[in-house]
Amino acid sequence: IYLAGGISRHILPQLKQMHFIDKFSRKGRHSDLLATIPVHVVLNAEIALLGAAYHALEQDWPREFR
Repeated sequence: IYLAGGISRHILPQLKQMHFIDKFSRKGRHSDLLATIPVHVVLNAEIALLGAAYHALEQDWPREFR
């Protein structure tokens, strides 16, 4: 799981605590599966812009837009 955006950077100290991972992974019958899923925090403030630019570059744009 990738957490991105301004709020994730601000709550990073709380996310680093084991309480978050414990609460994330202890979900009854899904606990075994959730315990295997890594959680990452994206710190790049421009990640949305980079993603949009990447997506735009991957499109097959008409010749007049190239």
